[in-house]
Amino acid sequence: ALGEHGIKTDFIPGKFVAESLIDGMRERLQSGDRVLLPRAEGGRALLVDGLKEAGAVVDEVHLYRSVPAEDIAVNARGVFEAGVDTITFASSSTVKNLVDALDGDVEAINRCVVACIGPVTAETARGLGVKVDVEATEHTVPGIVEALEVFYAREKLGAVSSR
Repeated sequence: ALGEHGIKTDFIPGKFVAESLIDGMRERLQSGDRVLLPRAEGGRALLVDGLKEAGAVVDEVHLYRSVPAEDIAVNARGVFEAGVDTITFASSSTVKNLVDALDGDVEAINRCVVACIGPVTAETARGLGVKVDVEATEHTVPGIVEALEVFYAREKLGAVSSR
């Protein structure tokens, strides 16, 4: 996406988590380098702290805030009543917001196949009592889709072989 706007990407981490970005940036940063970090308000401090520990001067700019919808509880309960098989979580905040909307009752969530985009989101889910069935290896939306395809293919194979 950056290339479409004439912006050159100097580094893309192997894994799309803050820890991998920090590791890669440590190799590239010199003490005193300034880093602009556009991000969500309320995000993990890990990236900021890691860059500062590597000697960077970090300028944070909060571009947006993740806020749950007003009618989330009604909508969530309605979806579960109608029936849902799979839930995908692309961030820790989506897990927290859904669990909060259900007043901490994760029973309906745990009746579904739960897929998380990566280890941070999966850890948050487990910490809130949500079972995680699928964790994407590539921490992107296509990665979570691929992980679900593999999960359901294996599940289908298991159903066929148990006949």
